[in-house]
Amino acid sequence: MRSMKNLLFVLILCVPMLGMAQDEYKRARDLIGQGKYKEAVVLLDEAIASYPDWWPPIVLKGQANLKLKNYDDALRSFNDALTLEVDPKQIPVVKYYIMQCYLQKGDYAKVIHAVDDLIPVAPASRKFDLYLNRGQSEMQIAKQAEDANDSKKAQTYYSKSVVSFSEALKNAVGKKEQEVEAAFQKAYAQYKIGNAKGGIKSLEISIAEFNKVIERNAREERAHKFLIDLSFRVAQSSAKPQQPARYLETVSYIDRYLSIWADKPDMMNKRGAALQGAKKYGEAVSQFKLVSKLMPKDGSVYFSLGSCQMAAKQYNEAIGSLEKAIQNGEAGNHNVYSFIAYCYQEQKTKCYSTDIPLYKKAVSTLENGISKLSGQGKSKIQQELGRKKDNLAILEENLATDNGNHLAAVTNVLNLEKSIAGNTEKLKINQELLLAQRTSELEAAVEAGRKAIKEDQNRLKAELETMQRYVRDAKRCNDLKLFTNMPKIQELLKKHGSS
Repeated sequence: MRSMKNLLFVLILCVPMLGMAQDEYKRARDLIGQGKYKEAVVLLDEAIASYPDWWPPIVLKGQANLKLKNYDDALRSFNDALTLEVDPKQIPVVKYYIMQCYLQKGDYAKVIHAVDDLIPVAPASRKFDLYLNRGQSEMQIAKQAEDANDSKKAQTYYSKSVVSFSEALKNAVGKKEQEVEAAFQKAYAQYKIGNAKGGIKSLEISIAEFNKVIERNAREERAHKFLIDLSFRVAQSSAKPQQPARYLETVSYIDRYLSIWADKPDMMNKRGAALQGAKKYGEAVSQFKLVSKLMPKDGSVYFSLGSCQMAAKQYNEAIGSLEKAIQNGEAGNHNVYSFIAYCYQEQKTKCYSTDIPLYKKAVSTLENGISKLSGQGKSKIQQELGRKKDNLAILEENLATDNGNHLAAVTNVLNLEKSIAGNTEKLKINQELLLAQRTSELEAAVEAGRKAIKEDQNRLKAELETMQRYVRDAKRCNDLKLFTNMPKIQELLKKHGSS
């Protein structure tokens, strides 16, 4: 009888305590609705103290602490609640909050464990979020493994995240922004896998995944940029015969980007590079000219412009662009000096008046480069400078040789003139003697004289023809002033009616 009285006393005592807890719980819930989380926690502590076995205020306190970013306190509340008689329908909700705490704390392994525990009991409407959270946690573990140089673990978790994001997208519930994020993260994870493998096929799979992201949201700029960079890598990794077509694919991706975000200098610059890779040099030149107007102080743009102009055989324009590259930050790029020297060299005409000055400019350019470079770049320029100096020396030696040949021709003509004149005088004397007295000796002397004169005249004709060729070549090349014996050659040609 006494025990019944005690039980009745306890029940009578508990009823008002529960009522108090319920009242404090309602007031705390109103405060939470107003964003007053700290004040709510104070009331919830009172509610819990009033009736410790009632789980709703404990869960609500956990939610308030979650908002306050007091994750350890929140975890204690949620775990305490699970020790009580929680409504079975609310258990997955409490576990979801526990998972959110671990996610915010960065305890990604526990997030994954919590998600795996929740998925079998979660309603279909919540599975997208769960798989998304699992995939994001797996991504974080993969990144941490990368930072620790554990590539095997990184690859494992990137692969797991691809599966999680795929499952999330299978359970999509119309949250467009989050679904785009899931698709992007899946593509990024696939990219990290492909990047490690390095093969073209792996990169192409990543490109396909980023394209799927863009299909979901055409303005997902991150996906566009990754896809474009991957396309460049595929083009660069392809066999040379396939590279132009691959670069044209890159151009198409960039054009799609620029159709949404027009006049972006960096992307316009990439378009020029892709056109250059596709060997569309004229189009690349036009593109880089546009970029140079938008980025007038970027030497790399002028270098790209000059490179394309060089490939398009616009050598003087290329030299101007490459010199601007030097003036705007590319002075340490050994290629810029090499390209300028090449542009001078490629303007050769096989004429001394142009080729010697061109090679001198090429030598001067390379010497200027050497004064500004160090290390391997300087070594490469020094080797090229040696070759250019050798070529210049050969040209100057050839000029000296031609001057020597001209002098020899003049000397030969003058000697032949003397020989012909002397033989003509002898022939005249012998002919007069022959008329006075015909002898076999005089006849032979006359015949020999005629023969000698004819041979000299033939040689003179050949020398004059050679001189005519010298004059034609010199005029064609505008080299007349370089040949010291040219005035005498022209005088001799005029004298013999051969000018």
